[in-house]
Amino acid sequence: MTDRKVDEAIRRIDDLHKAFPGGDWDGHRRYHESVIARIEARTRLYEDLRGHLIKNGMWAFLIFLAWAAWQAIKTRVTS
Repeated sequence: MTDRKVDEAIRRIDDLHKAFPGGDWDGHRRYHESVIARIEARTRLYEDLRGHLIKNGMWAFLIFLAWAAWQAIKTRVTS
């Protein structure tokens, strides 16, 4: 019974070693760290872009409102 458990544990460890290309545990970790860093950088880019678009969109909207108010005042004064 114990030998079967030991054999099963060894088989599972061997399968685990096969999961890493060339047995490179550190390379596998570095790869996943680089993927995570890329995802975090993309997330920061989209957050910055969204903030920039909201800020500039708000300014464009305020300029449009000022222009519309100016046109309304001009129309009332000239008519």
